[in-house]
Amino acid sequence: TLDVSQRNLFGRGQEVFLRFRIGSQSRLGLVGFTEPYLFDIPLRAGFDIYDREREYDDFTEERLGGDIRASYPLAEYVTLSGLYRLENVDITDVSPTASEDLRSQEGTSLNSVIEASLVRDSRDNIFEPTRGSRNSLEFMFAGLGGDTQFYKFIVESAWFVPLPVFNLVWAVRGLYGMAEGWGGQEVPIFERFFLGGATTLRGQRTRSVAPKDRQGEVIGGDKELLFNTELLIPIIARFRLALFFDAGNAYGFGTDFDPTDLRYGAGVGVRFFSPLGPMRLDLGYNLDKQPGEKQFQVNFTVGAPF
Repeated sequence: TLDVSQRNLFGRGQEVFLRFRIGSQSRLGLVGFTEPYLFDIPLRAGFDIYDREREYDDFTEERLGGDIRASYPLAEYVTLSGLYRLENVDITDVSPTASEDLRSQEGTSLNSVIEASLVRDSRDNIFEPTRGSRNSLEFMFAGLGGDTQFYKFIVESAWFVPLPVFNLVWAVRGLYGMAEGWGGQEVPIFERFFLGGATTLRGQRTRSVAPKDRQGEVIGGDKELLFNTELLIPIIARFRLALFFDAGNAYGFGTDFDPTDLRYGAGVGVRFFSPLGPMRLDLGYNLDKQPGEKQFQVNFTVGAPF
């Protein structure tokens, strides 16, 4: 990982940044610019240009494109944001023996998406919150040009409550998402919902929890439901212990939405507030292990889980 940024370009408070990340199954190259006070009003605006690639079990996904974004504070804790992204999405390395649904996703698509979000964020610290909440509504629409036609809606609420003993913090999050194609098209696989991994179900592998086709391949869902809770325990300066429990699932494409049909996981983790940002190491236990799944899952990542 290499991040380079200048947060006060030419003394005007503008930010320009470069991010380069490479791993065994993913890579990212991104350059971006942000103007914090456009038109002499508190309108934060900017753009990003990126090239992302990720290898999954059944295919490889590459996104080459960019976005234009803006946000405006409506009240002390409330922000309205908008974004337009245009990207070329290439799905490759699909096995010839894969299902018809998965093979139909192979190829290149032009993805033209408008996004809007309304967020109320009263957390006392975005990296290491001890009190407050973050509540958001997000809507995406694709179809103004490009090859994809779908809309997506996500509602999320996360709360952080300080407990009266030992500086403990209890955190809880709930999330619901739905997506649907229009104009005779389905939601493309690169916009479907998958759970599992460091920020969703920490007892399961990344993107492993979602509807499967008749050959057992994970093809993603058009609905998702997720609950997370964790107890944060201070250890020493900059270190906290986390005890967590997760529940959720993704539905659709042959699987009916059933809020009682959930996958479960629990575990323990360590939080380190480093000079580079919050770092996390979690050991998740799969509470309802199914054939072919691991009992334990280790996740190491930078950033808060929610």
